[in-house]
Amino acid sequence: MLVDCHAHLDFYKDKDIEEIISKSKEKNVKYIIHAGLEKESNTFGLMLNKKYPFILPALGLYPEEVVKKSESEIKEELDFITTNLNKAVAISEVGLDGTYGNLDKQKKILKEIVKIAIRNNKPLILHTRKAEEETIKLLDEIIPNENLLYRKIVFHCFTGKKKLILEILKRGWFFSIPPIIARNEQFKQLVKEVPLNRLLTETDSPFLAPVKNETNYPWNVSYSIEEISKIKKVTYEEAANNIFMNFTYLFL
Repeated sequence: MLVDCHAHLDFYKDKDIEEIISKSKEKNVKYIIHAGLEKESNTFGLMLNKKYPFILPALGLYPEEVVKKSESEIKEELDFITTNLNKAVAISEVGLDGTYGNLDKQKKILKEIVKIAIRNNKPLILHTRKAEEETIKLLDEIIPNENLLYRKIVFHCFTGKKKLILEILKRGWFFSIPPIIARNEQFKQLVKEVPLNRLLTETDSPFLAPVKNETNYPWNVSYSIEEISKIKKVTYEEAANNIFMNFTYLFL
């Protein structure tokens, strides 16, 4: 059974959605988590879940949106997330991004979001581009040492240094691996460092396809599993089963 813990289904054209969902089922994708970016995207995920229960909504506020929006708009976004969190399996996509600027504002809002996740015992799927170390420090500030039992944190598409990978593992957190691992040495090195019981599969669809310049789809998590199984020297089925158990622990 295949699981995609991070996809952006609203990025496909409307006419493609039915076909993509149907093909995902045919190709044995058991669950897809739709990662919301702002209210419209979050609403789309909730709507999909009503129609297709195997598509699980995650509600989020993307770092770029945090930078662009006013304080009142951000409050409205966070209120929407909090109000609808009982219908979601996680908070995503949220985090810090050094390419968008105004990290102080991003940090302030991410602290609020992390507190919402902990209060509601919801997994947190994090975007950390060019701000990996800052994200870990922020989490350490908010999550007291005695509360490290809060392990429901996934680092999506992580490209930080090895020392940061080890720090994340110390804290009991997880990594999700996109299909681009088929052509990306950095993700292969990441999988070498991370135990199988801390790995998940994602696609970040329609981005990060296994073949350059192609559109990515949820069923391409099979590429991630194939590479993970090779690196960990286990069968494809064993890798897939372990990842499914990790997914179940976090989200079901």
